[in-house]
Amino acid sequence: PYADNLTTNASVFNTTGANAIVDWIWIELRDANDNTLISASKSALLQRDGDVVDLDGISSLTINTPSKSFYIVVNHRNHLAAMTRIPIALSATPTSIDFTTNALGTFGSNAQKDMGNGNLGLWSGDADGDGKIAYSGPLSDINALRSQIFNDPNNSIFGGPPLANYGSSGYSNNDINMNGMTYYTGPLNDAVFIRSNIFNNPSNSIFGGPPLANYVFSQQLPQ
Repeated sequence: PYADNLTTNASVFNTTGANAIVDWIWIELRDANDNTLISASKSALLQRDGDVVDLDGISSLTINTPSKSFYIVVNHRNHLAAMTRIPIALSATPTSIDFTTNALGTFGSNAQKDMGNGNLGLWSGDADGDGKIAYSGPLSDINALRSQIFNDPNNSIFGGPPLANYGSSGYSNNDINMNGMTYYTGPLNDAVFIRSNIFNNPSNSIFGGPPLANYVFSQQLPQ
């Protein structure tokens, strides 16, 4: 789904268990002296246990670039990206960076979500891919969900009008919980995850007041 249009053998997705491939992911290496400059980038694969691996679904990710220090960015199609707080020295010897513990810190403020289980993750809900999460207002990501549901050619009963609670299947950025289905309304709707990530975002408070429904949270990347 990313700009380099890389592909992999379909058999890679047959793996089950902890090393099963969940989705594609996008990795950037940014210049140590100018973290707005992308030096290299590449599609990779995300395993169920959280490991990011190369296109064979097993090996450590390799990016063809000189051995030196880079800021490292992890990005996903409907999540907000996160970047290491400091440059990391990379070479031909594999280097492990654990974004789930935030041991090295991430750039910006509240760049990752506390999952409540001792781990940190990326903020989900960027359905329209603009680098922001919004529940209501002109930048709302809910609009993308609604558009997909009401424009799904299969969303019609006996030629009637489309249904708001229809489930649209397939690989879509609007599938916030990544279960293969997109719902705009109803008990399984994806909008509830966007709402949760706005109302429970630590940045969403003015002078300690209650969270705002129209708050917009931007990914914490230098521009």
